[in-house]
Amino acid sequence: MDRRALIAAFAAYAFAWMKFPGRRAVFMMVVALQVVPLQIALVPILRDYSALHLNGTFLGIWLAHSGFGLALATFLLYNYISGLPREILESAFVDGASHFTAFTQLVLPLSVPALAAFAIFQFLWVWNDLLVALTFARETQPITVAIFTQMRQFSANIELIAPAAFVSLAIPLVVGGVGSAVSPEPGTYLLFLGLYDVVFAILSWASFEYVVTE
Repeated sequence: MDRRALIAAFAAYAFAWMKFPGRRAVFMMVVALQVVPLQIALVPILRDYSALHLNGTFLGIWLAHSGFGLALATFLLYNYISGLPREILESAFVDGASHFTAFTQLVLPLSVPALAAFAIFQFLWVWNDLLVALTFARETQPITVAIFTQMRQFSANIELIAPAAFVSLAIPLVVGGVGSAVSPEPGTYLLFLGLYDVVFAILSWASFEYVVTE
């Protein structure tokens, strides 16, 4: 399970079923964080990473994606977890279950479709990301940065870009095939999206070869 989805599930359960002072205010702050785009925070984060020696590391990229993805994940999972039948949790509390037991034994298994859906889409967003990887990655370069570096202003290594693009499409296809068995709707969507990208890449490569030969 994706760590961001698991952390967001803990937070969503707390907002949905646990009563503590300031719960609604904190939840509204989490929702408000969704309006803060990652692009406007790149420069401050880059300064902090340089001071903490995290720039160019995998941990830095993971923290950037996690920090800006947790707000949306918490909001989405809160809508699902708060809609679970109240009778199930009340019966568990009557039997002496704690919040941790109710979450791990009841809420988490019932939330597998929602967790799988978010994990699939989060994987797709991170896998196709170029801006964060291009800003924070140096030695640790994702495949999107490697493909981007083959493009020049007046030329491009198309003999390397085309095979690399096909390789980059293979992993989303596998994830979409596996995800369609766990969560049919988003998994099937990702599978068809990957197939569409494959067809688009084939047509683009064929048109480029036709222009070159002509």
